[in-house]
Amino acid sequence: MGLVIGYGTIANIDGMCAANVSWGANPNTQRLYCLNGTFSPFITITRPTMNVNMTVYVPSGGGNNYTVEPSDHCTTQDAVANAYVNITPSYCVVGGSLPAIHQKMIINSYSVSRDDYQLPVQETYGLIRWVENPPSYVIRGIAEGSGTHNSGISFSGTTTDATQGSVSAGGVGKADFIIMGAVRSFGGPSIPAGETAQGSVSIPHTPLWI
Repeated sequence: MGLVIGYGTIANIDGMCAANVSWGANPNTQRLYCLNGTFSPFITITRPTMNVNMTVYVPSGGGNNYTVEPSDHCTTQDAVANAYVNITPSYCVVGGSLPAIHQKMIINSYSVSRDDYQLPVQETYGLIRWVENPPSYVIRGIAEGSGTHNSGISFSGTTTDATQGSVSAGGVGKADFIIMGAVRSFGGPSIPAGETAQGSVSIPHTPLWI
């Protein structure tokens, strides 16, 4: 077991200051069995991934913007890995070391929010990368999302306008006008003082082993 010390840890995405971070791995194991009276698999295939979730503060005046147009030809993992992740943990570990992560990774989810006028804008990134047995190609699909007009999310094609909100009896609620549709790019919103904002994007990727 290791203890990670926040004061000494360095974490950022393309240099943007992180408020919190979590990381892990998934073996993505596929076992194929025969009807031969045993629990031992005939073939075992592993396609492990590294996964990172990080929340960052948006610098004054806006941060980084990422284009997520869908693939129109065979693209490699590095071609769609559009964010550089840096995690250097400060740790106390019994029986081993805790390696740092310095890697370009694929953004597969994104959200932006500012609920309090006085607080900075926060962005949360979900990232993935296949390791050890990487795919031959990774095809980016059509990103879908929604956001307020100031969320920094840019849409392409036809969009839909809607409202969302909530309020409880005797309380003060909140409502927002939002835009929904296919997303061209996101990130780096420049939100004026006195405004709140929110938005989210889902970016599908299909790995291909050929």
